[in-house]
Amino acid sequence: WRHRHLRLWPDREFAGAAVATGEPSRLRASAPLIASWAALTLLWILVSRPAQPPDLSAYPTTTYRVSVFLIGALVSGVVEEAAFRGYMQRGLEAFGAERAVLVTSVVFTLSHGVHGLGTLLLVGPGFFVVSVLYGVLALRTGTVIPGMLLHTFGDLAHTYFATLGGDGRLLIAP
Repeated sequence: WRHRHLRLWPDREFAGAAVATGEPSRLRASAPLIASWAALTLLWILVSRPAQPPDLSAYPTTTYRVSVFLIGALVSGVVEEAAFRGYMQRGLEAFGAERAVLVTSVVFTLSHGVHGLGTLLLVGPGFFVVSVLYGVLALRTGTVIPGMLLHTFGDLAHTYFATLGGDGRLLIAP
């Protein structure tokens, strides 16, 4: 059940259809989506840069800080893509691919409301658009793996450049 619904690997029919028709690589055909994602990630970083460095005293060791930095991005990238673009979107595609992408994107955006209403109002539209990009990317490539990679990289970039202000020394505990 998980294999059929997660969309981790493209179906054989999906992958074979691209080869048989001589279509360009599904990932290469998705280059405009990836470029749009990069622009949105840069905008997200610029909009959410703090005025002062964060207080990381709750993370007392370097190992703790680095693992929160890396594992936080990896877990959110993998889990959110599996949940939203894998299981949820795949399940909703029975009602139409476009509708599935839109509904999944609304739920994805609202799930980030835990960051507060002000944050949601500020970055929610960007979360919605990037979620649509992840959804279309999953449709075009037949897998959630590119979305997982982009999502993880975007979260790492955001944490490093926005939260830490580009100062990797903040990951080193005193």
